[in-house]
Amino acid sequence: MVNGNANVPAAAGRRRRRFEANRVPAWFTVFNYGVMILLALLFILPFWLMLIASLTPETEIAAKGFRLWADNFTLFAYDYLFSSSNQFTNAFLVTAALTVAGTVNSLFFTTMGAYVLSKRYLPYRVALTVFIFIPMLFNGGLIPYFLVVKTLGMLDSFFALFVPGTISIWNMIIIRNFFMAMPESLEESAILDGANDFTVYFRIILPLSKPILATMVVYTAVGYWNEWYNALIFITRNEFLTTLQLLLRKVLTNTQVTASARGGVKVIQSGGIMPSETMKMAAVMVATLPIIIVYPFLQKYFTQGLLIGSVKG
Repeated sequence: MVNGNANVPAAAGRRRRRFEANRVPAWFTVFNYGVMILLALLFILPFWLMLIASLTPETEIAAKGFRLWADNFTLFAYDYLFSSSNQFTNAFLVTAALTVAGTVNSLFFTTMGAYVLSKRYLPYRVALTVFIFIPMLFNGGLIPYFLVVKTLGMLDSFFALFVPGTISIWNMIIIRNFFMAMPESLEESAILDGANDFTVYFRIILPLSKPILATMVVYTAVGYWNEWYNALIFITRNEFLTTLQLLLRKVLTNTQVTASARGGVKVIQSGGIMPSETMKMAAVMVATLPIIIVYPFLQKYFTQGLLIGSVKG
């Protein structure tokens, strides 16, 4: 008994020393926070410079360059974008519609394909997965891609912007892994209650897949919001379907000096857009802010869905 009681303080001491050995030193915590704050400032600095530049008169930027704070502020660039430039407003609306339609379309067919491939009783499931995976590594090239879209009659149409990229193979594999991690007993119980595959898919699988769906919504929506390649290739005559990023690309690559008598800024319109430095920064801010605003609402699902979907093969 005496020896047993004597061992109690010794064991407690070992546990205390083990706990203290695992505790993070205070200096490391301070260093870690300092590095994270420095990185955050480095990431925020370009956006801050763009914001200030978009609110700075063009003459001040020409005289003093980009600065962290401006002597004078003006909303002329934003007013021009949404009031004087119908082309920019139209491109913004086309891109917003493309993001919504493309994301819904892609998620619908991608998740359905992933659900089918996640079923272990599917005949030749492994062979089908490999067959679907191969196009992610090799593609037919630009010319066959263009000919397929042309043959389907989608040139200069809104469908050409999102229908050719309906299925994302990488996203399908990630979602398939997520579905495979779900207990099969859920589906079996629903089938015993008389549910068919569509009922199981819409009433059980999708409601339980919010983390991975939110992750794919972020990936897919950002991709469609930044869409410009398909618009450049397939929209040749219908300028009404010009996307925001394609228009922004034209603005940023246009070297012509712009001009107007408004606000003391000289502006010469070029294709409905004035590519001054102030206008460029305002266009970039407008093109960037929507995704930055939406992302925090989906962030809590983002890491969870990505990790769960990539663990189980």
